[in-house]
Amino acid sequence: MKQEAVDMLVTIKEELLDPFKGLIGIADTFVHRYGRVFNIIKTVKDAYAILKEGYVLHQIQSFFTFLNHHFPIC
Repeated sequence: MKQEAVDMLVTIKEELLDPFKGLIGIADTFVHRYGRVFNIIKTVKDAYAILKEGYVLHQIQSFFTFLNHHFPIC
């Protein structure tokens, strides 16, 4: 009796999901391309942050070099 109920539920589940079997994997290409684009954007963002940090560091070093040349401590 119990096994018959389980078998019936499995059959009903299969019948309900059968029309959707063609949709399985349809978004795989989109998800793959989205992941690649997202990784490219993340890489560009990281590169921009590195360049910005280097630019700010250069400005600070240039400022202190200017001060050292025009107002020597010794």
